[in-house]
Amino acid sequence: LRPRPCEAHPPSRRAELRGHSMKGTVRYDKQTAANGACVALLTMDSAPVNALSAGVRQGLEDRLKEALADDAVKAIVVTGAHGAFCAGADISEFSTGIAGPSLPVVIANYEASSKPVVAAIDGVSLGGGCEVALGCHFRVASSRSMAGLPEVNLGLLPGAGGTQRMPRLIGAEPSIDFMCSGAPLPAARAAKVGIYDTVIEGDNAAVVKAAVDFAAEKVGSDLGPRRLSTFTAKPLPVDVFQAKRAQYQKLRQGELAPQAIITCIEAATDRPFEQGMGVESQEFRVLFRSDQAKALQYMFFAERQCAKVPGLTAKPGPLDSIGIVGAGLMGGGIAMCCAEVGMKVTLLDIDQANLE
Repeated sequence: LRPRPCEAHPPSRRAELRGHSMKGTVRYDKQTAANGACVALLTMDSAPVNALSAGVRQGLEDRLKEALADDAVKAIVVTGAHGAFCAGADISEFSTGIAGPSLPVVIANYEASSKPVVAAIDGVSLGGGCEVALGCHFRVASSRSMAGLPEVNLGLLPGAGGTQRMPRLIGAEPSIDFMCSGAPLPAARAAKVGIYDTVIEGDNAAVVKAAVDFAAEKVGSDLGPRRLSTFTAKPLPVDVFQAKRAQYQKLRQGELAPQAIITCIEAATDRPFEQGMGVESQEFRVLFRSDQAKALQYMFFAERQCAKVPGLTAKPGPLDSIGIVGAGLMGGGIAMCCAEVGMKVTLLDIDQANLE
């Protein structure tokens, strides 16, 4: 299923990034599409989920410049390694400091590309990863992929243009629910609301091939309408915004981020993109410094640290037997499910009738 490389180009050349401390990179390849066009394939590579570390951001910037400067390249595809597109920002940089190009600038450069840019999405596309995809002109996804802007769960909002581009793509009201809930959408739903242009079955190789062919077909097309920063989102009546504020004030009582998100989305409907980005930046800075955001981020890391026991190297063995105390409705149901998959089941109950 893999497209063949364009002639006279060494495959999988890695980006050489300034500064050895940068995590992650972006691989640069060339592929030949079904119609014969040469397409640059840019692969974010930062295990396990291609977080947008300094190295990845620098790699995206450098590899875009390379693709635009190569006359043989007619279109560009952006994808991710390790079974994921990109799970978002490297939030460890919040405490260690951010180096390299800023993500909003990187995304703006992709959107401004004179050559068609297609995101080939397999696996998760969350937070900053979803914002990168929004900066691409088109989005091709696998059926197992997911799109989400879950920053609200960290007490933050999408800070790389997500609050401005998403309403311009799918509308303000759906964007409010998408961002304020923090819940990702499966591929079929993401395509239905308009985030993905097309969804295909298959693995990463199939998605990349489809995206390469899709990108090649867009060579010479008018990319203006695909640049989300060039127009304003359709406005909503004031009472709709008021209703949404009340809704999320109740659903996420006491939280600052949902109200800030709605403020940003409202700005996407009544002012130019750059001014809306100013609102997003201002609201993000307020949230970033808040005690809520610090507490939620602490909880995020603490929950993951709990699974790491110092000195523990043993791996779980196979689970082939189970003991259940209580053979009532719930215990009996659990026992039946386990027995059906071949497990040895031992039931304990004070009432012999339950065991019979």
